[in-house]
Amino acid sequence: MEDLEEPMTISENLLDLILLNDSPDMLDAYIRRTGDGLNLPKPKAKESTETRAQANPDDDDDEESKIYLGLNVHGKKRKDLARKEDPNAPYQSDDGSKAPIGWRAASKQAIAILEYLDSPKAIEAYRDYAESYKSKLAKRLAEALQNPEDFPKMVGFSLSRLAETPVLATVWNPAKPNQILPTLKKLMQLQPKLTADGVRLQVKPSRSSALMLLCCTKAPAEAFDWMLANGADPLVRDETGRNILHTLFVSNAANWTLIEHVLTKLPADVIETLMAQQTRKQRNTPFAMAVKRGNLRLVELLIRTAKSAIVSTLLLRDSTAATPLHSAILKGWSKIVAHLISVGPPEMLYLENGVGSTPTEITRLQRLTQTLRGLTNSLNQPGSFNTYGVNYLSLTPAPGMRDRDEQEVKSLRRAIEGIKASGTLAKKPELLGVLSDFADRSEQEFATWVAQKPQEEAQSETEYPNNGYDYCDVPATFDVFCKAVVEVRQRQLVHLSDVQTAVLTAVESQTSGTLRTRWATKVQVEGLEEEEPDQKQDVNYSAILGSLSQDWEVN
Repeated sequence: MEDLEEPMTISENLLDLILLNDSPDMLDAYIRRTGDGLNLPKPKAKESTETRAQANPDDDDDEESKIYLGLNVHGKKRKDLARKEDPNAPYQSDDGSKAPIGWRAASKQAIAILEYLDSPKAIEAYRDYAESYKSKLAKRLAEALQNPEDFPKMVGFSLSRLAETPVLATVWNPAKPNQILPTLKKLMQLQPKLTADGVRLQVKPSRSSALMLLCCTKAPAEAFDWMLANGADPLVRDETGRNILHTLFVSNAANWTLIEHVLTKLPADVIETLMAQQTRKQRNTPFAMAVKRGNLRLVELLIRTAKSAIVSTLLLRDSTAATPLHSAILKGWSKIVAHLISVGPPEMLYLENGVGSTPTEITRLQRLTQTLRGLTNSLNQPGSFNTYGVNYLSLTPAPGMRDRDEQEVKSLRRAIEGIKASGTLAKKPELLGVLSDFADRSEQEFATWVAQKPQEEAQSETEYPNNGYDYCDVPATFDVFCKAVVEVRQRQLVHLSDVQTAVLTAVESQTSGTLRTRWATKVQVEGLEEEEPDQKQDVNYSAILGSLSQDWEVN
């Protein structure tokens, strides 16, 4: 081992396994062997004493000099050019795109490792590596560890330039959602000021908060309450205009426990404010998103728990000048349409959308179109004929085990026992044995299926077919409207500004970019260096969140 100047290459996945198992002893051995995990500061450029004296002839103390950023370059200040060759530049990581070990431990909810990284043992392990090896990393570690006050920044116990903290890493894509709250409490114990800032601040560039990211997870309701108690703002909105309800409702794997808790925990005035907030581009309210996704279970939950807050948003239009009722009718979601009509004001039935159509006109046109299409198909192609020569109408798929219920299995057993008792098959015992074996297999298969099926899924299918989502049923939607429209009222005309916005949205949806953005042409100046990549990433990249896409809304 003494002849080995360079450490052996160890897979980076090993560190993830150590963090996932929350083993401080293994991490200590890993650090002493590899020196990995820190975000080291950028090497400072060497500068002669004569040059420093010429730059600051009257500066006799160690006070940090101010940096003059110079003139604008392509319309903005170039901090990377101003700080270049500056020995007094503030702390900067050598690789801002790499998450330090403290953030990675927080994302794995490694509570014991977080406590280890905050103790003197961690810096001793890194010093041991710096003293034991002659690699380039060891030399840089030895230089960086000369300033022990910078060690928390290298570990990740600091506020980054994008307002990233271990709190953000804890709640974003957690490995153990049930350990989020203990991890947050441990961070508050180890780094109280940093943790309080992480709960309160919004991260660039999306301006998402830790509370909003928590709503994307399966975190328990107690974690939400803890963040509120420690300064989190429930009314915070990100760059696209989303709030915590938008985030909760748009998730594919909804956290129903947290949704119900938020709706009952927050005051009524806060819920009304959140329900009325629209996203900046598509102008969707949280309830409009639930409707557009066809989430029947969520729509019914909101009507039960926040009916007063919802009613006031039913007349709000999105970027296509459509109300939630317009959106539900276009999709043919009859059950959601029935709920909206039952709680909405009567004038909602006569509002025009961006193309001047009322809900009544839309559903009538859909019903007529479906009827005519059915007549056309029956004339062009007989119902019992298929282009591939297969009569699909006569093919009835065999019922799977999911279609069998317990009563059918029991009735099969009773029928076989009745045949056996009557003596009908007394002369054919082999046939009776086949029937008995079939009944045994059916009971075993049914028992196996029941045991494998999660209880939550069973309850969900019982209460809400189709996983809680509504399905398209144009005739049923038409019938709902025919019963609702009992009198003719004056139609509510759409405003010209809403029509213009709808047209612009329709045009932008068919193009690759937005028409509202003016693209500036970059002028190349001879002799001027390209902006450093880490400076570019400051405005559109997060070491924890990555590059966030903002084109996610439901249309």
